[in-house]
Amino acid sequence: MLDGLGDVVRGLGGLVSGVGSVLGSVAGAGRSTFELTKALVNAQLRSDHEYRNLVGSVQAPHCILNTRISRNRRFATQQYPLDRLKAIGAQYDATINDVALAIIGGGLRRFLDELGELPNKSLIVVLPVNVRPKDDEGGGNAVATILATLGTDVADPVQRLAAVTASTRAAKAQLRSMDKDAILAYSAALMAPYGVQLASTLSGVKPPWPYTFNLCVSNVPGPEDVLYVRGSRMEASYPVSLVAHSQALNVTLQSYAGTLNFGFIGCRDTLPHLQRLAVYTGEALDQLAAADGAAGLGS
Repeated sequence: MLDGLGDVVRGLGGLVSGVGSVLGSVAGAGRSTFELTKALVNAQLRSDHEYRNLVGSVQAPHCILNTRISRNRRFATQQYPLDRLKAIGAQYDATINDVALAIIGGGLRRFLDELGELPNKSLIVVLPVNVRPKDDEGGGNAVATILATLGTDVADPVQRLAAVTASTRAAKAQLRSMDKDAILAYSAALMAPYGVQLASTLSGVKPPWPYTFNLCVSNVPGPEDVLYVRGSRMEASYPVSLVAHSQALNVTLQSYAGTLNFGFIGCRDTLPHLQRLAVYTGEALDQLAAADGAAGLGS
């Protein structure tokens, strides 16, 4: 136990050092420092609907997804027509990504409940976001991160979508209040507590505070046109990502020729029968498509 606590303390030391580096780089950014400070203050003081739904960096519940993993993996897939997701999004004023997150949340709700591992609070997802302006021809990556709810604590599929949409809108509104440099610094600061989460997972000591996030979901644009290999049509393109200690599940989406392809990869020993999650995600989409929007959204 004492050795485990020592690992957590060392992780905290690294966290403080990392935050110090972030603050140091931000301090030299001039205008970005002002933009970052202003955005953080606004997030605390504003009381409008968007900011009330902003997900903080220590809001994720303890979950089986955030444990040590083995070397064994399972991979599962799903494919849906983009037009179907667009139609649902248009009905509820949500993006395709919001709809995808909501059905992943619905699938996880049932999957974890069957394992007896469904937290009372909603799972929190981290989402990589491209922040490079369209007219920016510079090299390198310009990727920020935002946090959003998956609505796994909500039984109604439309209310779940509403919760997801509210949280992603709040996060995007936060980013719009900053310039690119401030966004990148803000993302680094937002993710800094994950160092403590990882250290506690490796040590086997569960911290008394909430986690930063429970899993990562990425959406990668793919080819818009059908591809062929020696005359044979490529039917699907399923993305495969990575898992790690404290991240036993990863979901990646990739568009291809009018479809959205889901790749679920997880630790086999932590998450047995992972293929059920893919099936339940599809059933969550069917439930959302069949739901009564007026009754589900409420006031």
